[in-house]
Amino acid sequence: MTELFDRFFALMETRRSLRDYSGPAVTEQEKDAILQAGHLAPTAGNMSLYSVIQIENQEIKKEIAQLNEQPFIASSSFVVLYLADWQRWYDFYVHSQAEGMCRAHNIPWRVPQESELLLAASDALIAAQTAVIAAESMGIGSCYFGTAIEGWERTRDLLQLPPLAFPVVLTAFGHWPSSARPAARQRLPLSMVRHVDSYRRISPEELELMENSGRRWSITAIGEPAKNVGQKMYLRKTGAAFAVESARATKEAIAAWLSGTSK
Repeated sequence: MTELFDRFFALMETRRSLRDYSGPAVTEQEKDAILQAGHLAPTAGNMSLYSVIQIENQEIKKEIAQLNEQPFIASSSFVVLYLADWQRWYDFYVHSQAEGMCRAHNIPWRVPQESELLLAASDALIAAQTAVIAAESMGIGSCYFGTAIEGWERTRDLLQLPPLAFPVVLTAFGHWPSSARPAARQRLPLSMVRHVDSYRRISPEELELMENSGRRWSITAIGEPAKNVGQKMYLRKTGAAFAVESARATKEAIAAWLSGTSK
């Protein structure tokens, strides 16, 4: 292993999600450096099928925090929404009269579909993760919020999103306050997520390992009616109200994406 890898691995080992933004504000120079680093991330076909909205207006930030049901987002000095974005390329194709060329030469004319959305979402997530790790290397903490799709209609109107810009993930950054970082939470063993040549369903013994590892997911406070870790995790995540809203909003946002017009 190289010294560079050792430093990177140590960085990943000590990274924690930051939810206390009482530390020093992120400077404009630091913001630019973080976004520039994210912009160096690989993208499909070098098309950069994503956009970022840097949310600076405090009133907008407060409403975004409310929509995400994460009030502490509003206290972050650097909040960024990552979008899967085909609007830029679609507009370029229209500007270049690509549809007319296709019709003249009997070539199918396609508008962005689910596959394009998935591709663009991958670009957005890769850029976000690159920015997050770049920030960590600067001593700046961050937190991901996968609730960016909640209240999609209001987010669309608030941020004036065009039809082919789809909210993927929200990130908030900040310098760590003087208090100590939270303790590390263990991941599942690599053997449970690593498959070789074909998919392997996990064994009953591994399911029991998950049952005995509730602290991995911070669900100790969840009580009745849950009787075990699986039930607690379902109540906290998959069956929670925010998950129901995310499912509703995702269906609506995908429908708008496929129709190419906002409702």
